Amino acid sequence: MPNGAIDATFSGQTANTDMSGAIYGAQLGCDYQFNGNWVIGIDGSVSRSTLTGTNMDQFNNTWSLRGKADWFGAVTGRVGVAVDRVLVYSRGGIAFANHKLEIQNTGIFDGTPSITRIGWMLGSGIEMSFAPNWTVFVEADYYYFGNANVSFAGDPINPTPPSPCKAS
Repeated sequence: MPNGAIDATFSGQTANTDMSGAIYGAQLGCDYQFNGNWVIGIDGSVSRSTLTGTNMDQFNNTWSLRGKADWFGAVTGRVGVAVDRVLVYSRGGIAFANHKLEIQNTGIFDGTPSITRIGWMLGSGIEMSFAPNWTVFVEADYYYFGNANVSFAGDPINPTPPSPCKAS
């Protein structure tokens, strides 16, 4: 995120932008342990982020594309195995995210459309209980939101048709 044709010539060229930043949030869930060490559960999470990326159009260096992932979250089920106070688990479910995009052409902003998207996520992790009803965890997650086309208003000084951009 973001990828797209960012020049008004509609030449079909793409700009791929790597994003970096911090993620912070909260997770709330419930687990049930059965058959000895097996655990199933459901949880919800929501995170804010400072994930951003900027890319210059390699075919027209007066254009730049900026993307930001404002927030994302998920509702997931999970299954794992508990050994003493440690749980090793996998989880998966539905995910939500809000992305903001911005195109700038020689100092003129062509709008900042925002799109909220639905996708899926998979993850796995390890969790440890340090007090009754309290845990800490380390987790690796993969979120997928597919592709979405986003239109920009166009440059009011150098009128161009609205520019499409694909957020992925």
